[in-house]
Amino acid sequence: MPIESIACGTPAVVSAAGGAREGVQACGGGAVLEEHSNDAWKSALDAAAAVDRTLMREQAARFGQTRFRREISSWLAKPWAGNA
Repeated sequence: MPIESIACGTPAVVSAAGGAREGVQACGGGAVLEEHSNDAWKSALDAAAAVDRTLMREQAARFGQTRFRREISSWLAKPWAGNA
């Protein structure tokens, strides 16, 4: 999974198809491969290699357990979540 790779400080190269793109873009954690040509792969790998790994890990931390628990708890406490 790209977000786990990014959290460990390794940039990811992902396909534009599917949901992996969102995590990479949200964290600035690599590159999105729009097409599968040799030139596109070279550009994506170059972009991933140029990523600021410290900033990338900091951005990935936004998706950690602490935030997840806080947001789920907040969501479940809302009246529309069946707790009224």
